Amino acid sequence: MTNGLTKFALTITVLIFVNQTQGQTIEVGQSAEQIKGLIEWTTKDHNKPDTYGNKSSSYWTWDVKYNNGQITDVVQCYQKQYLLDLRTTADYCKHYIMDKSKLAYVLTQFENISVEKITENYNTNSMNKKIGGLYFSENYEYYSKIYLSTNGLATVEWRKTVVSELPASIQSSVSSKLTTIRTETKNKQTEELNTQLIQEDADTKERKNTILSCENFSNGLALFCYDTEHKAGEMNYSYGKKLYGYINEKGEVLISPKYEEAFSFNNGFALVTTNSRYSSNWEFINTKGENVFNKKFAAAKSFVDGFAAVRIVKGDYGFIDKTGNFISKPQYKEIGDFKEGFARVKFQDKWGYIDSTGKEIIYPQFSNARDFSEGLAMVSQFVDYSFTQYSYIDQTGKVVIKLGERDAPVLSSGISNYGMSKDKKLEFAFCDFHNGMAMIGIDRTQGYIGFSGTVFIDKAGKTVIKPKDSYQSIYHYNEGFALAQKYGVYGFLNDKGKWAITPIFEDAGNFHEGLAKVKLNDNWGFVDATGNVVINKDILKSKTEIILNPPYDAVSDFSDGFAVVQVRQKYGYIDKSGNWIIKPELTLAKPFKNGIARVKFADRKGWNYIDKNGKILFTNFL
Repeated sequence: MTNGLTKFALTITVLIFVNQTQGQTIEVGQSAEQIKGLIEWTTKDHNKPDTYGNKSSSYWTWDVKYNNGQITDVVQCYQKQYLLDLRTTADYCKHYIMDKSKLAYVLTQFENISVEKITENYNTNSMNKKIGGLYFSENYEYYSKIYLSTNGLATVEWRKTVVSELPASIQSSVSSKLTTIRTETKNKQTEELNTQLIQEDADTKERKNTILSCENFSNGLALFCYDTEHKAGEMNYSYGKKLYGYINEKGEVLISPKYEEAFSFNNGFALVTTNSRYSSNWEFINTKGENVFNKKFAAAKSFVDGFAAVRIVKGDYGFIDKTGNFISKPQYKEIGDFKEGFARVKFQDKWGYIDSTGKEIIYPQFSNARDFSEGLAMVSQFVDYSFTQYSYIDQTGKVVIKLGERDAPVLSSGISNYGMSKDKKLEFAFCDFHNGMAMIGIDRTQGYIGFSGTVFIDKAGKTVIKPKDSYQSIYHYNEGFALAQKYGVYGFLNDKGKWAITPIFEDAGNFHEGLAKVKLNDNWGFVDATGNVVINKDILKSKTEIILNPPYDAVSDFSDGFAVVQVRQKYGYIDKSGNWIIKPELTLAKPFKNGIARVKFADRKGWNYIDKNGKILFTNFL
């Protein structure tokens, strides 16, 4: 709208606000129907009472005039409308004059305000540019003309500037003004656009260079993601839109980040989706980023051992092979991964097993089932609410180890019931076989006297390590030792079930690469297979003794010869001699794998990869 008219008549300002609410604008060339609809809406909205039942002191009316079925004038009249610029209450009408059903110009006619008073107001308004009796807007694109109409009413006529329609005496002057302002406006818009594009380009690069997460390399590619909606360093409070992509081992973005969710490559394929909210939108891509099967699924799991579990829309799970073809019908409610050539499947609430051809080698009949491990799998069969039978089966479905029978004083596996009377409930927490042994937890319930704890059995079901009263909890064996707990402190058992390392530690982890992490006196260190503290001997000092170095607040297991150590909320890496290979100056760090670790730097944004010398591998991530 023209600045002159906008400043002069409050109703124009009201209309502008309404236009913003309606998502519309009033301008020359706008359709008559749009103007009609807007005038009707604003009139009714003004006249309705507010939430307290109060009505406005002014009253509006509207009307439409037609000629040969076409709108020629849309009229909006105001009674007792206060005009802020004139500091008076006025009665007037605004005529939206149409030409060929489009807005041509606007006439505002006042019943109780003189031409002189309107002219005085326009002359004192610095935003109006007066040339030859006409009042132009600041950009000269519109102008207002004030005169006494033939009906005796003071009139303001508002039009779009068309130089050829102006009085000849001012055409040259207005044309010069318009050319100058339009050129300046165009140059300013171009400059602003260029600045915006430069900033957007910088922001885009900055966003791409801030990696929110990244994974280890798999099949030659590593998964990463970044926030597309926030600049580097901005807080996103988890509301930013994250996109996932993949880099190669040179740090080059091989598959651009465009996925809403994604997983690492496995067996040459990665599971991705561009929008997980819609059904049938999961797909498998190859290392070129192509939908290799030209199919999408309602749900899926990554490839394992050459097969992937997928679910069809309005259907169940089945398995596909590396060609994308189903090896089994999508008929299972739940499904596991392939392990040792077999996969668990659930049909009609019972578990069974299929082989790599999709054939059911063991009919679904178990309440629960585990994956095969070293040729055996733990299964359970619900008998009644007082008993569940646990067994190990081989890959033909034959029961090899039967762990429990109701009313059995001695278990058929050869494990003693340790004083438990007949007809009592036994439950077993099962474990997969590793290195020829499986860990079985016996839970004696209902307060009966007898053993409740962990034992290890071999593949014949014989007890390899019997329960001892000297420890309360035992964990998996790893590298010949099992972490165990006695009265709240930790130590390590040998393969005979005897204490190899005395339980004195506040916390501990399993052995990895010949060393195990242990905690003592709120300080972490590492012990070797003899139980000697070989890294950070300060843990042996009492809390009253003076230590020489800051305590290790947290440590990881050794991996690739290095362990992550946290000191004073910073992270670094040590070798097996306890020497700092990378000083604790990182804000976050992950264990090394294949000579590469994922880290965050204090002075750099996002995640990156380093080698064992601490060298940043991919500078384009920064």
